[in-house]
Amino acid sequence: LEFGYIFTEDTHNIFVKALMDYGWIGFVSLVTLFVWTLVAGFKLLFRQRPWLPYYQIAYVVFVGHMLIGNVIDIDHWRHFYLMMGIV
Repeated sequence: LEFGYIFTEDTHNIFVKALMDYGWIGFVSLVTLFVWTLVAGFKLLFRQRPWLPYYQIAYVVFVGHMLIGNVIDIDHWRHFYLMMGIV
């Protein structure tokens, strides 16, 4: 929240925003949540279930949102957290 006042720009990278606006604890929590979801979700990608195609789509969309988070601030996108819950 202070980054915009000091540098007259807004942070557009989710990781820079987490570090600058939420502090060390917020940054570590966000990175832990992202990594934990990616690793736990990756283990489920290769289990044969009836809903596997839908899960693969949800996982790919989640990874795509993680990549776009390097360019756009995604911490207020409610559907991103819904996808994280699905994965």
